[in-house]
Amino acid sequence: MKNLSFCHFVHEDDETVPVGITRRLSIAISSSKEFKFKGITNSHFRAIHGFGEGGELEPFISKLCSKSRILKVLDIQGTSLNQIPSNLGNIFHLRYINLRGTKVQTLPKSIGELHNLETFDLRETPVREIPGEINKLAKLRNLLAYHCNYEAKYSLLSFTTGVLMEKGIKNLTSLQNLCYVEVDHGGVDLIQEMKMLRQIRKLGLTCLRREHGNALSAAIVEMKHLENLNITTIDEDEIIDLNFTSSPPQLQRLHL
Repeated sequence: MKNLSFCHFVHEDDETVPVGITRRLSIAISSSKEFKFKGITNSHFRAIHGFGEGGELEPFISKLCSKSRILKVLDIQGTSLNQIPSNLGNIFHLRYINLRGTKVQTLPKSIGELHNLETFDLRETPVREIPGEINKLAKLRNLLAYHCNYEAKYSLLSFTTGVLMEKGIKNLTSLQNLCYVEVDHGGVDLIQEMKMLRQIRKLGLTCLRREHGNALSAAIVEMKHLENLNITTIDEDEIIDLNFTSSPPQLQRLHL
């Protein structure tokens, strides 16, 4: 496969790849030193996969955003990455981003320029707020953004922490998986917009209040493809009354 330029594996001490067009690059990082790979110039990479918790990836990712225009897959799950460059939107062909388990805390507003993005995985990261610009991504199918608090494993309400999203979520009409959104931030208005998410299969919401019940019921009725619904209230004394005129025909799992 290496001879066919299908994929290539590099270690943190490598600085270049062999002559030729490498489509897929896998990177192994184990030490704490900076990853100094210089093969980004004239990049033909379609997919980059990072492994290991060592090293400083920020300079490499920054150069990647400046040089690589045709990258479609960026998978750096579990690496030590702390920050995403502000020019991430330059890689406008990206379809899949996996930041799961990284140390990234904030997302750049240029995320709104990734109009081909289909999957964005932010699970188990410190990210707590999604920029409103993400609502421009009409092709986005999977937005996975939550953090599990294992110290609170005996409290179902505080075990899963959702993210904050801005109004405009109604524009994400291709969404199939959305987990988890903290709805108390956007309130009834945000929930009402969710009735436009008619392709949704799996929906996870946290921090619901009693007054959200009617809006949520009305939104769920419009979700004809909904299979999995997971909702938690803001505290144990909060009761949500879901009044469905008709339940979603595909609903298989309901977690309250």
